[in-house]
Order: sequence, then C-alpha cells, then structure tokens
Amino acid sequence: MTDYMIATFRPRAKPYTYTDGRGLFLLMTPIGSKLWRFSYRFDGKQHTIAGGSYPEVSIVLARVWRDAMRQQLASGINPAEERWKQKRMGSFSRRAIVLRSFEQAARAWIETRRPGWSKRYEAFITGRLEVDIFLIVGKQEISRITLEDIRKALRNIEA
Repeated sequence: MTDYMIATFRPRAKPYTYTDGRGLFLLMTPIGSKLWRFSYRFDGKQHTIAGGSYPEVSIVLARVWRDAMRQQLASGINPAEERWKQKRMGSFSRRAIVLRSFEQAARAWIETRRPGWSKRYEAFITGRLEVDIFLIVGKQEISRITLEDIRKALRNIEA
C-alpha cells in the first residue's frame, strides 16, 4: 500500500477494508474517513484496535505502530489490554507507545518533515542519523537515553 493508492480509495455504501499486511488494514467508511486498524489473535480470540486516521497517521507511522503491537504480542502482552491499562493510569499517549526507540521516533519525524524536503536533503539527514546516531542510541527507548549516551553520539559526530 502506498500514499498514492490510499488517495484513490473512495467511499462506498458500506465500510470496507484495504489490507496492508501483518494485521494492519485501512478501514474506509461511507463518509470517507480512512481509519487504521490492527487485527490480531490473543488467547484464541480475535481482537481489533484502532490506530488513528489517515493522513494524520501516515502509512509509515501506522506500520511502526503495527510492529510495536506485534512486539507486544511476541512478549505475551495483549495490546488492547495494555492500551486500556495506560489509559487508566492517565499516562496514555499513542505516540509514546508507538515510538519506543529513538530510531522509530527519528524516522517518524523524517516522515512528517519529508514533504518539505528535497530527496537529496532527506537522504542526507537519514544518512547522518544512520551513521552517527542510530548506531549509538537508535535501539534505546527514548526515556532511557542518558546524557552520557548523547555525549557518545556527539563524540561520534566529531570523529
């Protein structure tokens, strides 16, 4: 699925879906809303959870969200229950759940900025992050990045 394909989707009399793969799909409503959904099985039961609307949640961000939900499933966590717990604790933030690692957050940021960038500039920024930053703090959860991690990344850039 691509942005171009999504732009061609038109409302019908009844809701219908377009599958992106690995449980992620776009629900098209009769009034024209395009809604991300993730479908999965947990403890023998089928579940579907909402992931926001398109274009507010881009296809890249929706895929990152889907991968985060699949990681929770692989860890034996029901994503719907986890989301409910987060809401109950008052600390629910879809972006915080989806963007656990620095690399995921940086790539989502690139996706939001990309429309205003040239292909060359996008490649430059992505390349710099991949070479200088992701190797040091890319896989770390954002909340666990320390001042020392930032210093290491800066020393890597200076080298």
